[in-house]
Amino acid sequence: MRVNHKQKIILILVSVFMLLLNIMTSASVYYREKNLKAERAANVTRAYAMEVKRDLSCGTDCTEYMKKLLKSGGGSAESFDYNADLIIKNSVEYMALFQNSTVYNSYTDSGNQKKLDGLMKISQVSSAAEYAAETRKLVLYGPFDFPEIGRRVAVIDPVFLKNSAGEDFLWGYAVVVMRVPDVYKQSLKELRSLRYDYCLDASISPYSSKQIKIEAGMENKTILDEPAGYSFNIGQCRWTLNVEPREGWGSVQALEIFLGGILLNIVFVIMVYSLFRLRSQERNMRKMAYVDALTGILNRGGFMDRLDQCIDGSDIAVTAVFIDINDFKIINDVYGHMAGDQVLINLANHLKEVFTEGSVIGRTGGDEFCVLVQGMEKETLRNKINKLVKEHRYISADNQTVYYSISAGYADYPAQAHDRKQLLIMADEALYAAKTEGKNEARYFEDSMRAIKREHMGFSAKTIASRIPGAVLIYQAGGNEQIFFANYDLVHLFGCKDMDDFLQYTRSSFRNIVHPDDLERVEKEIQQQISIQINDPEYSKDFFDDYVEYRIITKDGKTVPVIDLGRLVHDDHYGEVFFVFIFPEERIRKKSCDITPDVKISNEDDLL
Repeated sequence: MRVNHKQKIILILVSVFMLLLNIMTSASVYYREKNLKAERAANVTRAYAMEVKRDLSCGTDCTEYMKKLLKSGGGSAESFDYNADLIIKNSVEYMALFQNSTVYNSYTDSGNQKKLDGLMKISQVSSAAEYAAETRKLVLYGPFDFPEIGRRVAVIDPVFLKNSAGEDFLWGYAVVVMRVPDVYKQSLKELRSLRYDYCLDASISPYSSKQIKIEAGMENKTILDEPAGYSFNIGQCRWTLNVEPREGWGSVQALEIFLGGILLNIVFVIMVYSLFRLRSQERNMRKMAYVDALTGILNRGGFMDRLDQCIDGSDIAVTAVFIDINDFKIINDVYGHMAGDQVLINLANHLKEVFTEGSVIGRTGGDEFCVLVQGMEKETLRNKINKLVKEHRYISADNQTVYYSISAGYADYPAQAHDRKQLLIMADEALYAAKTEGKNEARYFEDSMRAIKREHMGFSAKTIASRIPGAVLIYQAGGNEQIFFANYDLVHLFGCKDMDDFLQYTRSSFRNIVHPDDLERVEKEIQQQISIQINDPEYSKDFFDDYVEYRIITKDGKTVPVIDLGRLVHDDHYGEVFFVFIFPEERIRKKSCDITPDVKISNEDDLL
């Protein structure tokens, strides 16, 4: 059918309007997308530049530690190899103290020690050392090609001591050699995984401002066109990281919108087709709105909708089973939220295996699941639920085995509940009864459960550990005595900055907490105390206590006498485990004197 003149005018006006609107929309999307990419690239560049700086700082940390060791020894670095072995990291190949270009002490984890001892004989390195002495500041030289070894970065830190007249004099240099690109390889690898091309430039010596390319990761490019850059200074040298999205700065979405608008403007029928397509997409979005993104099962809204469909105006018997993960917050606090997510996914998959056809499974809360079972014999369902809660389940996360258990409560419709709300309340009360009766249990709703008071203490494991008045340590008895947990007080006692720093310093073992000269005596005393309790017929066999005194060596080299109050318990998953309180002896004595100033302490028993 032909269109009249008026309709043609309307169509032309509509077409022009749509074209202008399409251009404006496409331009808006293009600039918005480009700005978002630029902002994201700037944030990524800064974050990973700081990662590279942190990687390089492992060398400066080592030289600072050697300087402290030398100064604390009055110019003598006792136990150099022992301390170097404690602090050396994977990317650090060589640590040394040089005096007048001569090796005073050195340590390496490779077979290149003899070659590395000749570091100061390299003219560029010796020049960098002289510059460091003149400026009295640390210098980072490199990357440079070390003869017969390969690319390396050297950290040179001048060491000034005081003579008898109190005047500063140059004692020598603390030097660290790091492997390149090993020192920052992981950071750059992560940057590539985010689909960014990069170029890392640096001024390899402190007396030159010219930067050269030292590392690059680009596909089908020789240079970056419009990179986002971030620079930082370290060791009197300037490093710059430039990144660019692998797909460029253009907006595919804006181009698609523009082309789509042109097609819609040319062929009016496509608009009708698009309308149907949008409606179809809307239905798909509504369907997705009822699915839990993490586990792939129904979310609360989807489950409730299916529950309404099952019981609305129907007398079909159904059972609502509420399932809750025991101590899920502790799993998140101790192992992290990534491990918690894996537990949720694992349980959801297991529920789909246990409750097959005729059942509706949903995640109705953070760690709460609900199963709607239809047409199953009561005894069969009871056995299935009891078996489910008694199973010991676990996942593997970050090379750790995370065990978890569940509790369940269930109720029937219409035998017990008369509507959806009442059914959910009954199943929830049955679940709460199971948790209050020891967890890892399943309970069928009874009227007596209404009287249970819902009182609980909202303390997490992290909160409890941080509020305990003392240093707390949990480690495995026997074997390598692996450390499972340490609170902040213990980390602070050892002078470490965080848990990772503490585990690295102690190599995750109780053996490295005790002073080496005390270790044999301490383990012997603990074993003797526990043996006496084991052989005592009147003593409880649930746990065994011990009390020992020993010394620890903090990260900054201080020796601190401590008092150790321990308890040995058996754990179903980890075997024999020690729970220990560690108190500095000086603090205990001071506190005791502050509280009872007129009481004279005659022996250790009076103190405790």
